[in-house]
Amino acid sequence: MNKDVNISILGHVDHGKSSLLAAISNSFSKVGIAPLISYEQIDLAAIGGDEGLKLNRAQIKISGEGKDFIVSDYPSHQDFIKSLISSSHIDGILLVVSAADGPMPQTREHLGLARKIGVDKIAVLVNKIDMVSKSLQDMVVNEVKQLLKDVGFECSVCPIIYGSALQARKCGCGKKECPNCGFLFEILNSFENYFSSKGKTQEKETLYVISESSDTPFGMMLAKGSLISGKLSKDDTLSVLTNNGIKQAKIKGLEVDGEPKDDASNGGSVSIYLEGVSAKEVEKGTPLYKDGSKNVKKSFNSLVYILRKEEEGRDNPLPKKSDLAVSIFGKKIDARVELPKDRESIVPGDSSFALISLDQEFFLKKGYSFHLVENGKNIGMGKIIEVGE
Repeated sequence: MNKDVNISILGHVDHGKSSLLAAISNSFSKVGIAPLISYEQIDLAAIGGDEGLKLNRAQIKISGEGKDFIVSDYPSHQDFIKSLISSSHIDGILLVVSAADGPMPQTREHLGLARKIGVDKIAVLVNKIDMVSKSLQDMVVNEVKQLLKDVGFECSVCPIIYGSALQARKCGCGKKECPNCGFLFEILNSFENYFSSKGKTQEKETLYVISESSDTPFGMMLAKGSLISGKLSKDDTLSVLTNNGIKQAKIKGLEVDGEPKDDASNGGSVSIYLEGVSAKEVEKGTPLYKDGSKNVKKSFNSLVYILRKEEEGRDNPLPKKSDLAVSIFGKKIDARVELPKDRESIVPGDSSFALISLDQEFFLKKGYSFHLVENGKNIGMGKIIEVGE
């Protein structure tokens, strides 16, 4: 079964994001690939997230060929930041830019943050083309391309689509040949052929994280957990990052969803029988990986968000330097959190870059999410944007 493709709509207030989502819903409901949601419903419902997070968003699911596309729009700056941090994965961004206004400064900031957390695919809708001449549209496109290049996107291959979300919303006929609605199918085509493509193939480094463990009567440890990336095979030797250092363990058996297997790929619940390590040496969140990993480090740069009191977080600012715990894959590690030179604190409900130094090594990669824990309580969340040396 193919995974959903997650796409975030990005754009400044009044550039037409809500109208676009309503137009997509109206037209695509006519051809049976999306539900009908009114503009008023889209503008907007509050949805509670994990750990008390309150995230405002409008969302629609589009049924594509072989996979579904989850398209989300966020009404405010902080909602978009929270989505970047809390989302497990964003496959791409649909940038909506008004041809009458061009890109705004906050758009640059959002694109830069998305690029930092690892989003590398973007499509552009030049909206409100009924309001300006073709020459002005071309000027806006050139400005957008330069902006994308400045923040690190490969703009030479990204789809650029022209349309009027308002006119499509009013029409809603659902026909490809319609001069008002046709561009919506160009957007769908970009979802199918650009966001769904794998691009450069990369060998994913193996990471397995323990959720629970026990010793067996026959001298092995049974670990239950998740294969986050890569693959495992029977007789593989893994490095186990215990609290007392790195130990080597050999896989003597594998089970995927309760069925014995010789191999397992990422994305599922996997149980493994290990020789060379005992249950008392590991805990929830202990990482297992192939030997020689360059990802075992103690520090990283991150983008963090501090939960508001209403989100079960703090009721006072987080100072420039703090001793907290970081929870990654359920493993809690004592850490020091330090804000940039230009930040004295983070007020609840705000975000910032932060350097985090762990008390012990852990398997760290760009894009991994974590929680900030204070006195046993989650007070914030973050995403790794760069791993230290």
